Amino acid sequence: MRFRRKQIYAAAWALLLSIFVARNAPVLITHLLHEKIIPAKPNASMDHFLEALLLVREPTTRLDEIFSRLPAGSPILFVSARNNDRWDFVYSAVCYLTWPRKIDKVELQPNERFSADMFPGTSVLFCGTPATNTDARSRESIGPNLTLIAPR
Repeated sequence: MRFRRKQIYAAAWALLLSIFVARNAPVLITHLLHEKIIPAKPNASMDHFLEALLLVREPTTRLDEIFSRLPAGSPILFVSARNNDRWDFVYSAVCYLTWPRKIDKVELQPNERFSADMFPGTSVLFCGTPATNTDARSRESIGPNLTLIAPR
C-alpha cells in the first residue's frame, strides 16, 4: 500500500511537470528566438526598468559615462515633479548607480520653475521637467526625460 502511494505521488508530480513543460516550452522558445529574455549583466534589471522610463538604450552605461566626467566631490541636485512615482524610482536608481555620491532632491509643484543659476558649481539633473536655459553651464541630454546641466 505504501509503495503504491509513492507511485501515485510521483506520477502526479510527473504529470504536472509535463503539463508545465508542454504549456510553457513554446513561449520560452519564442522569447529566446526573439531575444526578449534579459541577458545576465550586472545592471540588467535596472536597465530594463530605466529604459522604459527614460526611453534610452542601456541607460546605466550612459549614466556611468556622464557621471564619470563630473568631479567626484561636486554636488548634484535632482529636480523632478512632486508626487511622481516614476521619477522617484529614477531618483532612487540614480542614487544607487552613482553611490557614494550624494544627490539632493528638489520636488516642484506643477506651476513651479527651477533655476539652475541659483546653485553655482552644482550639477543639476532635470527629470521629467524642462531644463532651464542657461549659457553658463553645459547641457547633456540623457533621452527625452532626463537632462544634466553641469557647471563649466
